[in-house]
Amino acid sequence: MFITKDVWLNRMYGKSLGALKRLPACAACGIRALPSDASQYRKLGLKLLDIYKFSENEKMQLLEKPIEYQKVKSVYKRKKHGSEEWEYFHLYPELVELNDQADEEEECELCGPCWKDGVSDQKRPKYSIANGVDNGVLHRGLSDQQRRHFGS
Repeated sequence: MFITKDVWLNRMYGKSLGALKRLPACAACGIRALPSDASQYRKLGLKLLDIYKFSENEKMQLLEKPIEYQKVKSVYKRKKHGSEEWEYFHLYPELVELNDQADEEEECELCGPCWKDGVSDQKRPKYSIANGVDNGVLHRGLSDQQRRHFGS
């Protein structure tokens, strides 16, 4: 399976931190929690997160934007299984992981409200990327030279 640079970096970064230093974070809204609050987060495979998929219209709108915008926008993309076509999700790509025990299926954690609204009630959570609340991540759009200059 093809994985993006962001996913690979996230896997390596996660392994280097170890389980004790990891802060739970919601891939849909970005909220983080202390390890003591981790029980409020649920880990789910992307096949259960259809509500977070881009519609065809959203996909077209994204692809019409300049590449600089696309790099900063919080979007997780993957190739559809058995296809050359790409799927786009309203998820922070840094927070999507590969599950080595489930045939390389991607999974992510969702906070209580994003799980309830998105999975249980099948509506876009109020403060999620899918509902337009995306601050983006600046370092995604910077060149290596700019990262060194800004220290990110």
